[in-house]
Amino acid sequence: MKNLNRYRFILFLIVLILPSSFSVFAQGKKADAKTVTETKEYQDDLGRVITLPNPILRVAPSGNTASVIMLTFDPSLCVGLSETPTHNTIFAKEVYSKHVFGAFYGKKANLNKEAVITADPQVVIDVGEIKAGSTAAMANDLDNLTKQIGIPTVFIKNYLKDSGHTYRELGKLLGNEKRGEELASYADEAVAFAEKVKSQIKTPRTYYYSSSNDGLQGFSEGSFHTETLDIVGGVNAIDKFFSDSANQISLETILKRDPDVIFLSSQEAYNVVMDKKGAWRSLKAVKNGDVYVIPDNVYNWIDAPPSVNRLLGIYYAAEILYPEIADINIKDEAKKYFKLFYNYNIKDEEIIL
Repeated sequence: MKNLNRYRFILFLIVLILPSSFSVFAQGKKADAKTVTETKEYQDDLGRVITLPNPILRVAPSGNTASVIMLTFDPSLCVGLSETPTHNTIFAKEVYSKHVFGAFYGKKANLNKEAVITADPQVVIDVGEIKAGSTAAMANDLDNLTKQIGIPTVFIKNYLKDSGHTYRELGKLLGNEKRGEELASYADEAVAFAEKVKSQIKTPRTYYYSSSNDGLQGFSEGSFHTETLDIVGGVNAIDKFFSDSANQISLETILKRDPDVIFLSSQEAYNVVMDKKGAWRSLKAVKNGDVYVIPDNVYNWIDAPPSVNRLLGIYYAAEILYPEIADINIKDEAKKYFKLFYNYNIKDEEIIL
């Protein structure tokens, strides 16, 4: 009887303790998923050697360009975005409920550092052109940001011609080189296509590109925003301004330059330019019907933001400026692009050209 009572007591203890043990184990598993014991060294495109957790499972993009690229690479890694996407059919539902951080750089720089800290990323990634005027100044900016938020920051350059580099570096940084190479290969092919088109041009065509509803905020020669049009051999009709951003262009200047093609970012601007009684009607682009509203699914294909969307924009720009050379079906190319970059089967009616 004593032995029987002893066994019952032991059984009682097991029943009492076992659930707690499982609870502790479960908590330990959860903590392990977030706690990283290994580190790795990574040299970013500013030349800084940064110690990072390994693996990296939680990322905060520092602005729009980084957000767009991360959404194509692996949205599940993002603990937040610079802003919530406006197109609600492309991404998974969880993308629209992520933290919103704002942007560290730009005219409307508004990075919410407290929101970044709360989201607890392992790294903040900035992607795009060299900012702050120089490599050294930008490195200092990001070093200071790291000190303020206690989270390492890295920079990966993204100019249109080296978009392949951007994705390969992301693959290396985030431990998914296969995905990086898939996207980098498409980028390399798009750039090669642009160079092939440009090499066959006999008579270059001029263009004017405006981002405002009145058509008078235009980008001048050499602007970062017109890379997509320049890379396929388009010639900017507006001489270089000091600012790389949109500049106020007088209608008199536009009439004098009389571009072959006009690109606009809104239907409102199109209505202004194509007004049969309007001041633009004497332009040859208007007379010939060579005025276009840039597609913006998911983002403006030319420059807004100046990110991976421009790869599809290469094919679009080439088809508009030099259709006899490009000789492509832009809708077929768009379907290929959306499947690879967003895993989305876009329909013909969603591609508004």
